[in-house]
Amino acid sequence: MSTPAERATAGPLAVLTFDTDWAPRFMVDRCLDILDRAGAKATFFCTGPYDFRGSGRIETALHPNFLPGSTQGADPEAVVSGLKALYPDAVGTRSHRYFWHVGLRPVLLRHGLRYDCSQIMPGQAHLGLAEHLGLKRGATWWSDNLHLHHGLDPAVFDPPGLTEPGLKILDIHPVHVCLNTPDPAWFRATMAGLPPLPELTEEDVAPLRHPGPGVGTWLERAVASIPEIQDGFVTLREVLGI
Repeated sequence: MSTPAERATAGPLAVLTFDTDWAPRFMVDRCLDILDRAGAKATFFCTGPYDFRGSGRIETALHPNFLPGSTQGADPEAVVSGLKALYPDAVGTRSHRYFWHVGLRPVLLRHGLRYDCSQIMPGQAHLGLAEHLGLKRGATWWSDNLHLHHGLDPAVFDPPGLTEPGLKILDIHPVHVCLNTPDPAWFRATMAGLPPLPELTEEDVAPLRHPGPGVGTWLERAVASIPEIQDGFVTLREVLGI
């Protein structure tokens, strides 16, 4: 039987990943409910502590914020150390806003991280995980934000080049799933009068959820469509074979 990495060289291999981005627990739960109904696996890049119900289908990874003013720590060492304390078994990272510089690699390696996805190459075929002095590096291939910014229909899961060979790391955000965001302008207008994201409650958000097609719809279509183009679901850790 071929490994996930080998399968990505012969055909498409889509991987569902999420950046929690300080979303409150109920928003993450909505994503988990959609995944659970489909028996889907996913990798969650986490900004803080979340309980993933002991599901063997969820890989927890780190979503560090290395930008100035980060609430996670004063420097990269503090940021990674704090997140690794929350998820000691994590082997992967994707930094907030895909921030990266070469000095981050030794910090990640010191904390036992094996791969990083802090780059984005939209719609590119034949992507994989490249070796970078002991750290595997992969590129995010498509995201909910890209889908909306390109004006594509969120009722359809059809990113350009979906069936071409290569590793297709999908980046999805619980806030967009929960609100069922239909387009960027709607999201900005909806969030303008609300408290900061971590302070939102389910009662705040419930009446605001978009009733038509949106990112929540798009995620549901994704979990229905991915088994049609490949053999089930995989996490990024499984792609690495660790």
